[in-house]
Amino acid sequence: MKIKDVVLTEEMKVKLKNAGALGIQIDSNFFYVPEIYREKNKDNEFIIPKECWPVFTLRGLNGIESTKLEDEMTGGIVYTEDSKPSINIQSGHIKIEICRRGIIAWKNFYDIKGNEIPKPEKDVSTGGVTTMSLKYISPKLLTELSNAITEQSYLTEEELLGLE
Repeated sequence: MKIKDVVLTEEMKVKLKNAGALGIQIDSNFFYVPEIYREKNKDNEFIIPKECWPVFTLRGLNGIESTKLEDEMTGGIVYTEDSKPSINIQSGHIKIEICRRGIIAWKNFYDIKGNEIPKPEKDVSTGGVTTMSLKYISPKLLTELSNAITEQSYLTEEELLGLE
């Protein structure tokens, strides 16, 4: 069998990425902006101006880190009164752990009163941020960020344009 260089189209890349069939970038940092900020109006313009976008610097977890964290998600098998096994899922814990390891920094991040959220404190043991830094992030945004970290959700060229 002769192997030749293949160039994947963007459509093929998306399909393969969604299926988990492509390799992941190891030790790569990337920028992420929550989806709500990136919505467009009917004229294909961003509804919220880019200067208002919070920018998170994320680190994708490698396959081993992600898989080990999945194992931690279950608190083990618990037996009910009728001796039937039940699995205790701790999905909140796993989201926090993914974000603790995968968030490197953020900027332009504000609370509901318009106060800038303090820059996150570094956690030298994980290379990410401390758990205390995560207290400023809503559960819904923690979920979105943990998904972005595990899926390595990169912004498009258009979305990146003009971000510092």
